[in-house]
Amino acid sequence: MKVLALDFGGSSVKYGIVDDNAKIEESGKVPAPLSSVEAFTDTVKELYGKYRGKVSGIGISLPGNIDPESGVLIGSGVYQKLYGLSVTDLVKEACEVPV
Repeated sequence: MKVLALDFGGSSVKYGIVDDNAKIEESGKVPAPLSSVEAFTDTVKELYGKYRGKVSGIGISLPGNIDPESGVLIGSGVYQKLYGLSVTDLVKEACEVPV
């Protein structure tokens, strides 16, 4: 099983395809989508679309804290537009894969 790993930072999103042995098979980065919730989900959809069919799920890291049960961002850092929202649900709805 391979997953798309997304690391949302303050200036960029680093991404990669990671296999069961934690080997990164492919990677890259794009500018950070800080302007809106829509910019965040558009970035997720764009990156997932690039690897659709190659991955069976998505893993996400963001600055701040995410409640592990609800997926709600409770410490927002630079992603203030996502504060109080379930990041997990946003990604599941955008890509229809496990997060």
